Amino acid sequence: SPDLRRLDLSRSGPGVRSPSLGGTHLQAIIATRCEHLGDDAVTLACGSSPALQTLMLALCTSLHSPRILGERLSELNLSGCSALQDAAVTFACQNAPTLRRLSLSLCAALVAPRVVGPCLQRVELSHCEALSLPLIGGLAMVELSLSGCSRLEDAALDGLCDRAPALRKLSISGCTKL
Repeated sequence: SPDLRRLDLSRSGPGVRSPSLGGTHLQAIIATRCEHLGDDAVTLACGSSPALQTLMLALCTSLHSPRILGERLSELNLSGCSALQDAAVTFACQNAPTLRRLSLSLCAALVAPRVVGPCLQRVELSHCEALSLPLIGGLAMVELSLSGCSRLEDAALDGLCDRAPALRKLSISGCTKL
């Protein structure tokens, strides 16, 4: 439908590999636990949905490097996307200038993504087992969780206060290498 505003295809089966997603008025795509959803489908959906504000792709384990972008995208959840690569996160942060909330917990393949954005307020990177040297910052950032990132290095926190001067809540419990 050309007037569709919200699309939820959560827990869809193997047929949802590369569905034709997107639309001029689409504001929210919820595709949680679509384990066969591919990078190309997500890239196409973002490119064909100029009004997109919310993109929920948690537990989409086939995603590696989707090119996520959007002038109006404010909330992005990629938690549990275990194969997600640093470049995909960096690209999203660079190409979604109004992104306020970013959830990346349990993204096991992330090592050193660049998580910086002018509007980013809340970032969740907890329990990313390979995360060691992310570059994190943003003038609007008030909350950051890195709990359970056992490989996180001291250098990852160097200059964080300068890059995120509004930071009010930082969680680093279980970061045993600090």
